[in-house]
Amino acid sequence: MYYGQTDRALKTRLKEHKRTIRVGDNNSKVAQHANLFVHSINFDHATIVDKARNFHERLLLEAWYSQRDNNAGNEHIDIPDVNKSLA
Repeated sequence: MYYGQTDRALKTRLKEHKRTIRVGDNNSKVAQHANLFVHSINFDHATIVDKARNFHERLLLEAWYSQRDNNAGNEHIDIPDVNKSLA
């Protein structure tokens, strides 16, 4: 499971992720994971789980969803303890 944030359209971001995997871009965590574990990522089932008005809100949501999901494999910012219990 991967949670990410972007201000671009989902289709655009997925296309970028696919390209990084194809070319073996080591700057991409998604490409690193896919290539290291020979993992085929199912981009067809990617969904938007939330929306935010600005970058800082998106970062917080990315961290919150990532921390709640034991299967999340992405890096994220640390979120304040007061926000961790929000459901």
